[in-house]
Amino acid sequence: MLIDKFNPKLKATPQQKRQLGRAFNQYIHTATPQRGGNNVLDGIEPQQPEKPQEPQKRRLSRSDKLNSCDFMNEKFSIIEMTGRWRKLIGRPQSDAQIMFYGRPGNGKSTLAIQFAAYVSRTLSYKTLYVSAEEGFRYSFQEKLQRLGAANPNLTITGECVPANFAPYKFIFIDSVNYAGLSPEDLRALPPDKFYVYVFQTTKSGAFRGSQEYLHDVDVEVYVENFKAVPRKNRFGGYEEIDVLPPRQTNAQPSASKQAKMERGRKLLAETLAGLD
Repeated sequence: MLIDKFNPKLKATPQQKRQLGRAFNQYIHTATPQRGGNNVLDGIEPQQPEKPQEPQKRRLSRSDKLNSCDFMNEKFSIIEMTGRWRKLIGRPQSDAQIMFYGRPGNGKSTLAIQFAAYVSRTLSYKTLYVSAEEGFRYSFQEKLQRLGAANPNLTITGECVPANFAPYKFIFIDSVNYAGLSPEDLRALPPDKFYVYVFQTTKSGAFRGSQEYLHDVDVEVYVENFKAVPRKNRFGGYEEIDVLPPRQTNAQPSASKQAKMERGRKLLAETLAGLD
């Protein structure tokens, strides 16, 4: 019998051996790993087959060497700008870096807030605006209100370097000089984000700081007298734009407004006639 092979010296009657054999067979059957169950022989949970993962696109580094033909097959994520932003910036890569700079009161922060409103509302990207220089002041609130920039996708902070950039695609830092960020600090920021840097200027009108800032960014925009002028652009946008929309001077009133004015003139004429 099978039980005799395991313990030939076992002293038991044939009936007891049959009972032990049935018990041993039952134990072996119970201990066999079942689908979704535990393996009681070794106490190890049977592993479920791993779900195949989507292959992740590798991020090219400057040290990589790639055949030119293979490089031509690489796919890049492009953000399709429209309207005035297409004219100024072009078709930027999704991890671009842009710098705005100009003298105080010439519209550089206004331009940055307008751009933040565009990418957060029109393009629906989660956006973080670091108001390091102005902070949570009424003047900044007034700008948001005047420019119609507030929307659920736009978050404001006064923290120079927030601890968590993860929820956001676009990061605005206004200003880099006030935040005390060096070119090395900016290079250390999380990759795969779209950064917009606002810079102060010197008395001569140049941006304040090392030329390394300029070398690192993809787009350089100078703001003067509320006009934004691209001076360097890797994405094809080379048209200057007005920071503020043109004022409606000497504009003709709408048809409904003209009708209301005409009714008012008639009412005034009738009232004056009744006084005679």
